[in-house]
Amino acid sequence: MTLIISDTTVPATPACGAGMTCNVLYEFTYTAIKGLVESFSFSFTAPTYLQAGETPIITDFTPTDGNNSWTMTKGIATVINTGTPFEEGCFMFGTPFANLAPVLSFGSCAAGAGGPGYQAAFFVLTKGGLPTAPGTYTGLQFSGPFGAPTGTEYIGLITNAVYNTGTMTLTISETPAPLLSGAMPHLAVAGNWQTNFTLVNKDASTSEVSLNLFGEDGGLLSSNSSVPQSQLSVSGTEGVLVASNASLIVDNSGVSGQPLQVGSAQLLAKGNVGGFAIFKDALTGQEAAVPLETRDAPSYTLAFDNANGVALGLALQNVSASPANVPVILHDDKGTQIGSDTITLAGLSHTSFVLAAQYPVLANSRGTIEFDTPSGGRIGALGLRFTPAGTLTAVPVLANVTNVGGSVAHIAAGGGWKTTLVLVNTGAGATGAHLKFFDDNGSPLLLPLSFPQTGDQSPASQVDRTIAANASLVIESLGADSVATGLVQLTTDGQVSGYVILEYLPSGQEAVAPFESSGANAYVIPFDHTGGVATGTAVSNVSDLAADVPVILRNEAGNQIGTGSIALPANGHTAFVLASQFPVTANIRGTIEFATPAGAEINVLGIRMTPALTFTTLPTVTR
Repeated sequence: MTLIISDTTVPATPACGAGMTCNVLYEFTYTAIKGLVESFSFSFTAPTYLQAGETPIITDFTPTDGNNSWTMTKGIATVINTGTPFEEGCFMFGTPFANLAPVLSFGSCAAGAGGPGYQAAFFVLTKGGLPTAPGTYTGLQFSGPFGAPTGTEYIGLITNAVYNTGTMTLTISETPAPLLSGAMPHLAVAGNWQTNFTLVNKDASTSEVSLNLFGEDGGLLSSNSSVPQSQLSVSGTEGVLVASNASLIVDNSGVSGQPLQVGSAQLLAKGNVGGFAIFKDALTGQEAAVPLETRDAPSYTLAFDNANGVALGLALQNVSASPANVPVILHDDKGTQIGSDTITLAGLSHTSFVLAAQYPVLANSRGTIEFDTPSGGRIGALGLRFTPAGTLTAVPVLANVTNVGGSVAHIAAGGGWKTTLVLVNTGAGATGAHLKFFDDNGSPLLLPLSFPQTGDQSPASQVDRTIAANASLVIESLGADSVATGLVQLTTDGQVSGYVILEYLPSGQEAVAPFESSGANAYVIPFDHTGGVATGTAVSNVSDLAADVPVILRNEAGNQIGTGSIALPANGHTAFVLASQFPVTANIRGTIEFATPAGAEINVLGIRMTPALTFTTLPTVTR
């Protein structure tokens, strides 16, 4: 928020005496706090010096809005902060009767007025009402990144038979503006594509959210947005109230007859709201779910595998309103740098491309692509994996990787299922990566493993490998004739993370799950069981002690509709179809929450299965 002051002139002031209507001097004090401000409310306390029978004249006016600024065009002279915005300091602007020339002076802030902001004290001289010609009155101007305040405000004016000086108090109360809760580096609407958002309010009170859709050039994107729960039409910048623990669906299908439109999105919220987007190809029914990007990281890394006809589609988003030059670094799967580039993006803009088409050196190979955040900027990246079978799924983006490791709540090998593990060392030096596989009962799970990069094959329940800096490791397991299920845990000596690809070989359908290391208090999976859709759920115990995991079921309005408990042995795992395990969730939308027991660590996974026999991973919302 910025307080802007410009020059102003005042009309000539006549002599003031008994029986005349005279100018009265008022003092206003305003403190601007650094931060995002959405709206202001004004209240006036009448001066204490009023004589009997005298009342203040309150005149209302409506501010003008536009271009992220708000200008009060009447009723008040303008002041200016000539220093750095948000720098502490005080100033005063006045037009005393004895000297009609504006006076601007600076001084130290009053005691207790500190904090991240500045304080403005200024005087206004009026002539028995609102200012009139020949004066020029430009008013106060507030600006901020999330639009302009709105509403009718008031200014106080007094006519007085005898000139008296005094003060009137101006109080400005601030309503917090919505904060950036998450970004979606890619969206596709119209043509055959839909991008639908699922949002969950994690707060204990109602939150207001707004979803801004941007085109490839950074301008607002035209899209038919709807909320199927209430059949209400919403625009890209209109706020919607979401109750505590409720889930909100925002469908974006594009304008009828419009060709494919691509871009990005940003979610603004006044509370703690999370969620994901689902990309859907209406012709094939293929879907890919992508979590909202909430990280502001120095770099974002995606592993790619362009072998065997697989292709990786990439999207890069400039979350900032300022232009950005994004450095790109390409590595092969051994960690050797094989290329670099810079992608220039306008403010709030987006670009997307097929990786091997943009960088032919990466065709028919494995490796990583890294996007570095420019100084002072913010970006987001997204990857979509396309297979020769015509399926698509999201590829998790690695950022802020530490040595914590992580786990994946569900793996399946055999009986038509294949599990592929992809690990990436994002650190600057070689480091060890250690994997352990456990079955449903928490016992070591022996799997036939193959390493396509080296051709090695061996059955094992654990893997210990050294991964070079910036290198990637791929491990595959086809299993045996019957399916084996369980979980996998990763520990590492350095900055290693990655994901698991669950593939059903008869159809080529894939679901991808990242290694989870949040250690959250609870994990929430939003579900939508309307239209024949089903949700598969897996829960794993990532500790050496048995655990009873509390379960809370809610409908889409946030109302609790059931509870439960899942008993898991140490390092144990279970998987089920949600509506079969909890019939109260059949044919409705809502959420299932798994609370982490005291002293334990769990992990959960959801898979969305459609009547078209496609499936995709459902990202969890953590508390």
